[in-house]
Amino acid sequence: MDDASANADRTSLGGPSGAVEATPRTSAAPCPQQAVRGTHGRLRQDLRLYMAGLAVAAAALAAATGLLAAALHGNSNAAQQRAAALAAARQEAVNLTTLNRQTGGREFAAVLAGAAGSLKQQLSQGRGAFLKTLSSADVSSVGSVLDAGIVTMNSRTATVLLNVRATVRNKQTYAPETRLYHWQAGLVNSGGRWLVTSLEFV
Repeated sequence: MDDASANADRTSLGGPSGAVEATPRTSAAPCPQQAVRGTHGRLRQDLRLYMAGLAVAAAALAAATGLLAAALHGNSNAAQQRAAALAAARQEAVNLTTLNRQTGGREFAAVLAGAAGSLKQQLSQGRGAFLKTLSSADVSSVGSVLDAGIVTMNSRTATVLLNVRATVRNKQTYAPETRLYHWQAGLVNSGGRWLVTSLEFV
């Protein structure tokens, strides 16, 4: 090969300057394994965020459920206490107006059992005279509560209004007499039991 042919070959390979032109490199496309690993990473991150969101939602739901349960329990307990206070006031009113000379001692003991404080003290002091009058006058009385309602109440005390009817007999009357009483009873919660501490005519 002559020099001209060699130069021509070099010119055609390297361009006019004779330098070999490098082919521009293009960025290599990621391989399938890299793409899969990237997808799995994003899925794991999304799953962690999803699980965290579920945990927060579950905690909020548990807190709301707990508050609702506490409120319902509080309302239920308050209703039970109101019912217990009313029942105690009613029972004491019936005990006070249901007496006769044959069973007066036992019935008066029931009155004292439902009382406390100043009322119990007054009843205890007057027990002897009351039973003597009951016997000498041959008194018998049957009482019932027509209506009762709570005026004020808290966890410790309550005030109850009572409308009471008593049918009374004694040896001086030929027919039973009906007597109506309007009482305001004060009660105290003693060891989970409601007791009447005062009784006033209103």
